[in-house]
Amino acid sequence: MRAPLALVRNDGHGQHFWPGHPERPERVMAILDHIKAQEDLSRLPWLQAAEGSPDLPLLVHAADEVKAVEAMSAAGGGWFDADTYCRPESYEIALQAASCSVPGPFCKLIRRTPGTPARASNGARSAERKRS
Repeated sequence: MRAPLALVRNDGHGQHFWPGHPERPERVMAILDHIKAQEDLSRLPWLQAAEGSPDLPLLVHAADEVKAVEAMSAAGGGWFDADTYCRPESYEIALQAASCSVPGPFCKLIRRTPGTPARASNGARSAERKRS
């Protein structure tokens, strides 16, 4: 028996951008357009993301990293390093992004939480997990 597959999306990515930075909403829209153009993928159901929770990013990030994003967002945003920006909305967007990983008992996670550089060491990789 094949496990069912569904897609989960939140629209917070539209607020997560910095002028001139390669991470921008158009990249996500290009992925969504590609999904729509594929016969098999376009038939998959879309699930609504659960409500964001401050505990969710802790599944893949250290507490001090999560607190740093929250604090910088509250302070109006800025740069963690030369490559990683944070907007005033980044913490809430990160909670929304993390919520995309919890709608079903088996999830294939392919996502990156805003405000963190793309490295395998911080959850910016494909990972499978089973929820109990």
